[in-house]
Amino acid sequence: MNTVSESVSGSDDLEELLDRSRSGDSRAFEALVRRLQPMVFRVALGFFRDRDEAQEVLQDTFLRVYRNLDRIDRSVGLRGWVFRIATNICIDRYRSRCKRGEKERGLTLLEKEAAEETSDPETMLQRSERLELLQAAVDKLPERERSVFVLKHMNHLKLKEIAATLDISLGTVKSTHFRAVNHLRREVAAGGEA
Repeated sequence: MNTVSESVSGSDDLEELLDRSRSGDSRAFEALVRRLQPMVFRVALGFFRDRDEAQEVLQDTFLRVYRNLDRIDRSVGLRGWVFRIATNICIDRYRSRCKRGEKERGLTLLEKEAAEETSDPETMLQRSERLELLQAAVDKLPERERSVFVLKHMNHLKLKEIAATLDISLGTVKSTHFRAVNHLRREVAAGGEA
């Protein structure tokens, strides 16, 4: 699985695919999508915990990327630019869902992994309850805190990468992450009643 940090040769390869895509090479664009879609899918799944919703974000992201190939923000690089597009789409969709009052659905990857790690029903129940409480607390985070938390903990981005992706300062990322973690600690300690 690719991470946002990649080797120089991998970055050069992405740049070559980008250049070929801009020239109308559809196979190059397909290769570009294949390389970047796991990252985009993780972002979307971290926001929505629903594979269908994540798949829609994935499609929307690469449609927007394709339409704007000539407008890439070189200051954040191709991966950062695609990440920013995906994050913005997630935020827009999340706001829309909140306005409509929709409930989130589906299991998170963490819940699925926790269920598979042990066959002891009592342990599985306790772990599932803790994960459910944590996920509910993440859902309650303010938008920016949720974005930073998801990018750091679900997508394993470094703080500098998050700053570039969200187009905010490194100090803002650090303080936002700190607030998010503190909110989560208080919420989980209160048992979801905070």
